[in-house]
Amino acid sequence: MNHPGTLDGDTVRFERVLPGPIERVWSYLTEGALLKTWLVEDGAIPPRAGESFVLTMGGGDDMPEREGYEPKTYGTVLTYDPPRALEYTWGVKSPDGTMLDSTVRFELEPLGDRVRLVLTHRPVIAGFETRTLSGWHALLDTLRARLENVEPTDPMRSMRELLPRYESRLAR
Repeated sequence: MNHPGTLDGDTVRFERVLPGPIERVWSYLTEGALLKTWLVEDGAIPPRAGESFVLTMGGGDDMPEREGYEPKTYGTVLTYDPPRALEYTWGVKSPDGTMLDSTVRFELEPLGDRVRLVLTHRPVIAGFETRTLSGWHALLDTLRARLENVEPTDPMRSMRELLPRYESRLAR
């Protein structure tokens, strides 16, 4: 199941059914070495609510609207309930130094040998709706490929290919 993401007001939501077991998917959401295979260049999620972290996002992001934004995400773990729920703040510094905060939540549910993953990101930074949709779509496709033990498509290339589709969908 590879549904496109939805935008409801300022909330982006994705649902994916991924290869399990659930503990393996959880590891890809939290462990630094596995996060580096699909989400970040560096960083890990601390194993307790209340702890802070910094994720360094991967290079190669040549999207013009990203210019001036720091390639780091500053977060604090809000929910750490292995292997079912992970939620953290997602802070991005704008070009003027303002911290733009949102929240990312992953919910996992076992479905036999598969796992339902629901990702919710809110509020999406105004003007970044299609970029957030195409970005998470591409990253979740990369996560699926890693869990299936196949080489993923470059997520930045995928994001650029997905962007016009989301722009068209939201223009309606």
